[in-house]
Amino acid sequence: MPKIYKHLTTQERAVVMTMRADLCSIRSIAKRLCRSPSTIGRELKRSDGTQSYDANLAHLQCHARRLAPRR
Repeated sequence: MPKIYKHLTTQERAVVMTMRADLCSIRSIAKRLCRSPSTIGRELKRSDGTQSYDANLAHLQCHARRLAPRR
């Protein structure tokens, strides 16, 4: 059976932004969203990698990556 991947929604990114601003751990954010800690870690790494995380900017970057040619 093939794996089904589900992207983070705008609401989930907003929760990540809020909890990260409150200095919550990646594991606690993942537990709250019922996601893998690696999913949250990769999402934070895709941004600038610092403590600050902007959900709106991350959402725009996500759409830009989807539209970008792969080759």
